[in-house]
Amino acid sequence: MIWSTNRPKSFSEKKIAFILRKHFGIKPSNFALYHKALMHKSFSQDSSNETNERLEFLGDAYLGAYTAKYLYQKYPSADEGELSKLRAKIVSRKNLNALAFKMRVNQLVYSSIKGGLQNNSVAGNALEALLGAIYLDKGYNELQNVLILIFKEHLDLNSIKEEHHDFKSLLFEHSQKNKIEIDFKTASQEIVKGRNFFTVELSVENEVFVGEGSSKKKAEQDAAKKFLEAKQLL
Repeated sequence: MIWSTNRPKSFSEKKIAFILRKHFGIKPSNFALYHKALMHKSFSQDSSNETNERLEFLGDAYLGAYTAKYLYQKYPSADEGELSKLRAKIVSRKNLNALAFKMRVNQLVYSSIKGGLQNNSVAGNALEALLGAIYLDKGYNELQNVLILIFKEHLDLNSIKEEHHDFKSLLFEHSQKNKIEIDFKTASQEIVKGRNFFTVELSVENEVFVGEGSSKKKAEQDAAKKFLEAKQLL
């Protein structure tokens, strides 16, 4: 939804309050902060109307710090490089925009962009700006509670890891680091319901992991994923 300039303020505040209560778990007090957090620069008609960019900067800082803390505690055996990569994926524009749509932030954004918000980062930026507004309105402890809720209820960490990871590359990195020999072998290729179906065997020292997929590459990725999961490397 793109708000028009003639949208009644009372109506927009009611909508903001409903979504913040349902998806963020808070009751807003200073609505001026939240209106500002949802104000994209395309909507501002003159320089006197401050947009959400400063609040986005603030929210981005707190989100990055909380994400680092969360990953540090969740993955005690992960090294700095692994933690940095995963943090970058969580706070990426793509992921934050998807998260903003899931939490209905896109329904609140004041924007004059034609064609909607699906193919840009406006909604994700507004989500970060809302976090900045929550900090200023409610304080650090309440913002922490909101971030805990978001990570618990709205963030699908497993999907993020699976979507972005190249499991075969991670396997090669692990094998080189630990001097482990690995070998992929195509075990079978069949036609199932008119489509190719591959089975691949991954040999790692004395263990074999079987992967399946519609292509040899996908089957190898599946086998690599199974090895990494078995060794608790994901």
